[in-house]
Amino acid sequence: LWYFKFRGRAEPIRLLLTCAGIPFEDHHIPLDQWPKIKPTIPGNRLPILDVTGPDGITRRYQESTAIARLFARKFNMMGNTDEEYYQIERMLGECEDIYREVYSIFRASPGNKKAKVKEFKEDSGPALLKLVSKTLEANGGKHVAGDRITLGDIFLYTTLTHVMNTAPGLVEKDFPFLWQFHKSLPSQCSRLADYLKTRETTPF
Repeated sequence: LWYFKFRGRAEPIRLLLTCAGIPFEDHHIPLDQWPKIKPTIPGNRLPILDVTGPDGITRRYQESTAIARLFARKFNMMGNTDEEYYQIERMLGECEDIYREVYSIFRASPGNKKAKVKEFKEDSGPALLKLVSKTLEANGGKHVAGDRITLGDIFLYTTLTHVMNTAPGLVEKDFPFLWQFHKSLPSQCSRLADYLKTRETTPF
């Protein structure tokens, strides 16, 4: 798996592979080397995942959400019914909306960041979090769909982590349902819990 030394777009893939018990090499490209490497990457974007099959052939996969969906399907983490699949896809879409908001805050200039955080905490953040909370509540609150961890749970967990780091207090104070989900999910997968304990702290 090739990405930068950030959680960012690669983190759902990392958590997915970890939960599924699939060993992987996590390569971090230094930011100062990216301008030279970028033209060699089709689409000029990361993450990319190189997978060497039993035939010895290495296949390259691109576009973060497509990678996550593909391997979630391989590992039976996309739901067991059409309704569960829909709930997972719905959550992925809702999480993408939140990700774009918090990423824009991360990329904001120091002079604008405080105002953007305030706006997010008072306006768009609560509105978007209400949507994901309703989606989670529709299945009882422990999982996005079904009765075990799926890609929907992984995306929600990583998204809430971004929100909590970007706008501290918003989830913890105003969305206890989501806060409880975030606290409890790692206990359902020991591999995930171990990964999170040793994960390096990164800006995003």
